[in-house]
Amino acid sequence: MLDNTSPLADLTVVPSNQSLPLFKSSQSLTPVVCDERAIAKLLEQVISKGGLSIGETSRRLGVTSNTIRQYLHGRRSKPSLIWFVRLCEICGAKVTVEFPPTK
Repeated sequence: MLDNTSPLADLTVVPSNQSLPLFKSSQSLTPVVCDERAIAKLLEQVISKGGLSIGETSRRLGVTSNTIRQYLHGRRSKPSLIWFVRLCEICGAKVTVEFPPTK
């Protein structure tokens, strides 16, 4: 999860092959269609804030630098959740899942 100072902190990611979810209250929810551009921007922010070069990030992930560049330029399909979590860990970010309070 991105910290509260991030411009993406309040985004809700919605798979592009589904319609937008119906929320009972959408006061703080900003749905975003999950396309390659949105994913590439998120990956770019994670890598940038982590302070590692693409080469060092790719080495730690066990992939080539070209693989990461393909994700950043939208030439590769959406990364798996496991890959994304590993990338976040390598870059020092935390990924959390939060459920809204039940009424």
